[in-house]
Amino acid sequence: HDSRVSLGARGLSGEMHEGSVFWDNEIFKLPFFTFTRPAATASMLRFRHRTLPEARRHARELWFDGAMYAWKSGDDGVEETEMGVGAYYAIHIVADIAYALRQYWEATADDEFLFRYGVEILIETARFWKSRSHYDPLRRTWNILAVRGPNEYDVIVNNNLFTNMMAGENLRYAEEAVALMRRRSPAAWKRLAARLGFRETEPAAWRALAEGLVLCYDRGRDLFVEDDMYLHRVPFDMKRGKPDARRVIDGTLPYEAMALYQITKQSDVVTLMNLLPWKFTPRQMRRAYAFYEPRTAHDSSLSYSPHAVMAARLGMRAEAYRYFRDCAYLDLADIQLNTISGLHFANLGGAWQAAVMGFAGLWQGDGRLHLGPHLPAAWKAMRFRLCYRGGTLRVELRGGKTRVLLESPGPAPLRLCVAGRDVRLSKAGQEVTTPA
Repeated sequence: HDSRVSLGARGLSGEMHEGSVFWDNEIFKLPFFTFTRPAATASMLRFRHRTLPEARRHARELWFDGAMYAWKSGDDGVEETEMGVGAYYAIHIVADIAYALRQYWEATADDEFLFRYGVEILIETARFWKSRSHYDPLRRTWNILAVRGPNEYDVIVNNNLFTNMMAGENLRYAEEAVALMRRRSPAAWKRLAARLGFRETEPAAWRALAEGLVLCYDRGRDLFVEDDMYLHRVPFDMKRGKPDARRVIDGTLPYEAMALYQITKQSDVVTLMNLLPWKFTPRQMRRAYAFYEPRTAHDSSLSYSPHAVMAARLGMRAEAYRYFRDCAYLDLADIQLNTISGLHFANLGGAWQAAVMGFAGLWQGDGRLHLGPHLPAAWKAMRFRLCYRGGTLRVELRGGKTRVLLESPGPAPLRLCVAGRDVRLSKAGQEVTTPA
């Protein structure tokens, strides 16, 4: 309710991370609020807007343009990461904030929020990516060098797939948001453009960069690759390296050794595919899951829910349910042996995602809300509510069927795609039932 603060990694349940705000806010916690209490998401995104001046200062200090959000942000937006543990190169957070903005706007159609807060963030983050990318005259490619993606065992890599693809989406969102604001609120746009020193050549430059960024991909295997060296590293012996629940770096090898091995600390490519499902074929998702799942140590609470979501969407119901249980019992059973430091709030959001985005198949695209049921065998039924574009939907999965009831309408008909069937709901009490 208060945009001066946001949610820390452990909430108020423990002192680990000192209450600071990380990328897991936008990717793991905000989706829950966006679809159940969108005003809370708006408040937390306003926190990012309020700390924009510090993000600009941070970028300038490190020789970049635009806004570089802190990896570990205090309530004033100042970078609080300890020296030498990755704040300079863990930059995907910049695109994660842009993604959450886009998701909120698509789910609410809140133009007022977008034009008052969002467009400014999108422009400044796009400017950051333009300055952070490097054109290699030898390979003739645009690259984002010296980064760390969600796989924090990468140490430092070039062209992390998650970072590059999310940066490309950030650049596209900025171009689209500017065009939208020009059309719908021209007077406000002129004032914002003047204040930001906007140049008419910027959107075309963003588009060219988005289209030119390297995306690591093995054509022969139809496999998207985590970074440009992942396939060239030494295979990791997971049984030897992780004999118990402790993290690899707490039990068998130091952090610096991880750069030698094909090991993923937590979901990286899998998370990316969940966020941008329209960019990948089902075959590519299956191949990525089969390749990365045995190489993933799950040494982070952020790892279980993305695997649950993707496994459910691919119809691997038993595997999805196993990962859902890992989410649900993470703190109840102290699976990672560190609940004493506080509850894992991102995992709480992840458990909701495993159920709603996994078992119910929720995602947004093409101006529609998509639902595709994959109910686990252990459950007879599942019911939940969603807020979407000013309306409230009640969803029930039972017996291979999906029932969607419009409890309260929004200002315009709601467009849905339920189990592959396009529907529109506009009146309270209207419903649709589809087979699996």
